[in-house]
Amino acid sequence: MNARHSRTVAACAVAAVLSLGAAGCGASPAGESNVTAAQDVTLHVLGYAFDKTPGIFDAFTEATGIKVTLEQVQSDQLPSVLQSRVSAKTDLDLINLRGGAEFNKYAEAGTFTNISDAGFLANVSAGAVENGKFDGKSYGYSISADTVGVFYNTELFDSLGIKVPTNWDEFMAANATIRDHADGVAPLVASAGESWSNQYYYHNAVATFAQENPQFMADLKSGDATWADNTLLLRQFERFQGLAESDSFLTGSQSLKYSDAQAAFAGGKAAMWVMGSWGLGGLTPAGFTPGAFALPINDAGEPPAVASSLSDKIVGVTSWSSHPEEALQLLEWMTSEEFGNALQEGQGVKSTVAGISAPYSEFQADWDGLFPDAIPFPANLAPTVNGEGPAVIGGILNGTLSPADAVARFDELQATDNKLGY
Repeated sequence: MNARHSRTVAACAVAAVLSLGAAGCGASPAGESNVTAAQDVTLHVLGYAFDKTPGIFDAFTEATGIKVTLEQVQSDQLPSVLQSRVSAKTDLDLINLRGGAEFNKYAEAGTFTNISDAGFLANVSAGAVENGKFDGKSYGYSISADTVGVFYNTELFDSLGIKVPTNWDEFMAANATIRDHADGVAPLVASAGESWSNQYYYHNAVATFAQENPQFMADLKSGDATWADNTLLLRQFERFQGLAESDSFLTGSQSLKYSDAQAAFAGGKAAMWVMGSWGLGGLTPAGFTPGAFALPINDAGEPPAVASSLSDKIVGVTSWSSHPEEALQLLEWMTSEEFGNALQEGQGVKSTVAGISAPYSEFQADWDGLFPDAIPFPANLAPTVNGEGPAVIGGILNGTLSPADAVARFDELQATDNKLGY
């Protein structure tokens, strides 16, 4: 069989599977899947999202007879592994990768099968579907969702008479009360030793401005706008500078790693920790209940700020899969309640599948309250801005950059991305 004929057969198989759940035919009910038994078929999955659930696809194999081999890659190694495996078009049927710049890069290169007509997309949240789109077409979806906010020690807040801050002035006042009256407890802990974690001090500022100005992200890419036009970002950098100068951070925060910051918060050494809901995973607080609230990037008298969200961990079927029909069956099964419950309970993350009952943390209540109003972080953020931007705010933390310098640095990074194209 020649290559052209092979692609034609694969395309027909894909069309046949998609038609099972296409619009007008009805989506499979959540928890069920249009799967059929298969003999001697093994699907190869590459990803990073299943480190705690290596046997998560066993139920699919039991139901269908289709075997699944999972290649779990460490998160920091995924970019290089993905690049080499996709370039060589190795034996891969389904890929799990990050949303935003990483997904967009591979979708543009034709890595994934178009599933725009798949009815099973109705089983996951709208945000999960949106994250798996490129150039208006669906090539995958996110299997989990996270919200970015502030962890806080509820017992300490109560003992000091601190109410959950609803604006920046109240947030700074809470910091001052903790600093002055909570012996041995810092108001905040950061993990600037891993610069990616710095971005959550401006995450909802970027998301909010993008929502209020829908053309802004596209104008950045075309050069018709600059980050200096995002007045909310500059204001948040100014707020962060004031925070950094207020002696609010746990000593050593400039060099701490994520796990160090989580341990410091859990151990009661810091009253608050700005991070995403994934921080619930492995969190073992010492004698207190952790709560959560949206980082209040608003001034007094302004509408309350809401959290930002991201639906990450996208899955998609490769365009060169040797078993496209079976691979799409697996992709559909991953929108079932069975999979969603297993992911939520085993991985400790919030599934994007509707109707899930399994817990993902005993402390999830406040975070669940932030999800409904959370503003999605823009998936089309320029890749260099996305990757190197968090280090910029580290410069504000250590006093080497002013807020205006930080915004100017964002514009330099954006210019690099615009020149390279993305």
